[in-house]
Amino acid sequence: MGPSAEVSAPTTSRADIPAEEPIGGSATGFRAGISALFAIDCLVRERRPDREVGFAERLNARLKGVAVSNMKCGEAWRLVVSAPAEKQALAAAEKMLVSRSRREGLLLNPHYQTYEILATTRLDAGGSAATVRAKE
Repeated sequence: MGPSAEVSAPTTSRADIPAEEPIGGSATGFRAGISALFAIDCLVRERRPDREVGFAERLNARLKGVAVSNMKCGEAWRLVVSAPAEKQALAAAEKMLVSRSRREGLLLNPHYQTYEILATTRLDAGGSAATVRAKE
């Protein structure tokens, strides 16, 4: 048999990271009837319209008989949040969306990106949904 490789242990373990309460309330709150689940649909976009203008120009060059005059492009995210009401669910979603430090926020850099909420949907325990608010 050949020489064995030695694997060193990681310098930090999961136990070293302090436990925090899940964003949006306790993980068991929905089952206990305290919170509801909300699906929040978001669009993350760059602040400058360069990307959208470029896409519109390329589409107009390829499409015959159709003119694209306004376009929004970005990344669509659906966040499912446990919260007592829509207002708290939206606040928790913003906290997850906007990066403020290495430990807070995840999906956008506020220096060059922005977001908009497209719709908020309350989900019930059976899996059905009712749209609370949709952007027009």
